[in-house]
Amino acid sequence: MRRPGALLALVAAAAAPAGADWLKGYGRTLAGAEMSYHSPYPDISSALISRASDGAMAVEWETEPVPADRKGGPLTFVWLAGHATGKGAHRFGLAVDGREALSFRTSADSSRREWRETGPDGISLTFKTVMVDQFDELFGFMWLEVPAGLVHPGRPLRIRVTGEKAGSNDWFMVFRDDLRRDVWARGEQALVRKDGRLFQIVRVEVSHLAPPGSAVISCGQAAKARLELKLGYNALEFLLPAVDREKPVTIEASFDDGSVRRGELTVKPVVPREIWLLPHSHVDIGYSDPQPVVERNHWRYFREAIALAEKTAGYPEGARFKWNTEQAWAVETYFRQAGE
Repeated sequence: MRRPGALLALVAAAAAPAGADWLKGYGRTLAGAEMSYHSPYPDISSALISRASDGAMAVEWETEPVPADRKGGPLTFVWLAGHATGKGAHRFGLAVDGREALSFRTSADSSRREWRETGPDGISLTFKTVMVDQFDELFGFMWLEVPAGLVHPGRPLRIRVTGEKAGSNDWFMVFRDDLRRDVWARGEQALVRKDGRLFQIVRVEVSHLAPPGSAVISCGQAAKARLELKLGYNALEFLLPAVDREKPVTIEASFDDGSVRRGELTVKPVVPREIWLLPHSHVDIGYSDPQPVVERNHWRYFREAIALAEKTAGYPEGARFKWNTEQAWAVETYFRQAGE
């Protein structure tokens, strides 16, 4: 997993982790529209997107190669995905190595959080939601199970997803990340005051691609805590006394399957920063709400901003409330309905 800003990737110190039989379902992009969007992982935001628009909008990617010495039963590939809800529950076709394998539908609403589809060749696709966003869109993991006779040792699978021709913006996403199950630690650039002392935050993050479990995480000699692991992204924060120079800290994660991750994080002093905040309203007509609702919301923002400006009018210069609107549309409609 590519993690911008992560300062430490802990190395394995014992047995292989649970879920090791799952292969990485995303390896590299072959074709399709790319976009940035949120996911269940804070720093995974690059995705390929297909829509049920013209019947030709497709995304295509490769998995990791099948192990050259692989023998036995079916293989399972896992990747991070998302799909819309409430946009008509349209059909998306999935092809493996150029051959149509199965189809699946997006959900009519956010209540359908787990599903499974199986094609005539025995290929199956399972989706499990781990995050529902503010728009009731579903994000989680997909597992593609492929019979052993349909894979070629030493070669990746080529997966293609195409939306049906429905003139809709209904969508499916695959996130461009290989989803290794591993542990990261980072020192946050923030100070916390507690009991009159200053502390720094060390965040330990776990990508857990296995059934629910737990891990005991230690940060330095004194700090230790148990982290209950759900599928996907997990995190735990420790407070360490603030440092004025770089200091090495040993991080260890002991999992209930017997595996251990261990490494050393260099905690750096927090850099002083002056932060200026500019409150404003973002105009996104018809996306989060129907247009009349968005319009009324902006009128309310104006009234609240004016009230705050009046409340702080006697404050010293620089401390008075200031605010701006992003576009003139809401101002114009406000004046049309406003009284004297």
